Amino acid sequence: MKKILSDYPRLLSYSCAIILAYFFYQTGYLQWIGDHLDGFGYPSIFLAGALYGFGFTAPFASAYFIAISPHVSPLPAAIIGGIGAATADMTIFQLITVSFRNELVRLHTTNVYKRIHALLCRSTASERLRCIGKWLLAGITIASPLPDEIGVTILATVTDIESKRMAVLCFTLNAMGIFVLLQIVR
Repeated sequence: MKKILSDYPRLLSYSCAIILAYFFYQTGYLQWIGDHLDGFGYPSIFLAGALYGFGFTAPFASAYFIAISPHVSPLPAAIIGGIGAATADMTIFQLITVSFRNELVRLHTTNVYKRIHALLCRSTASERLRCIGKWLLAGITIASPLPDEIGVTILATVTDIESKRMAVLCFTLNAMGIFVLLQIVR
C-alpha cells in the first residue's frame, strides 16, 4: 500500500475524488447545482457545458440541457456549451499531459498493465484496428455525457496529439453531443 501511495499519488487522489463525488451524488448533496443554473441563459449554458466535460457533473449538465431545450436555439446552445466543455476537457488534457505523465509512464511498466496490454493486443487483429478503436472510443466518450476524462486520457496517453488539435476535437465532439441531446429532447 505504501508503494502505491508513493508511486501514484495523483492517480490515487483522482480515484478518491471520484469516490467522493459519487458519494455526494448519491446523497443528493449536489442537487443545488441544477437549481442554480436555471434562468441565466447563455452564460449558464457555458457553465453547463463545462460541467458536461466532467464525469460526475455530466448528468447534471445533461439534465440542464434537457430542461432548457424548448427555450433555446439548439445550434447556438451547442456552440456555447461545446466551448465550455472543450475548456473543461483542455484542463483535463493539460493536467494529464503535465502532471500525470510520469505516473502513467511508470504505470505502463507494471506487470498488471503489461498483462492487460498483451491481452488486448492478442484479441485485436492489427495495430491499425487498435488505433481506430482507441480514437473511436475516445470520440464517443467525449461526445456523450459519459466521463470525458476517459476519452481525454486515452488521447493524452496513447497519441501525440497537439493541444490545438485536441481543443478543436473536444469542441467539435462536445458541441455535436450537446446538439444531438438538445435535438432529441425537442
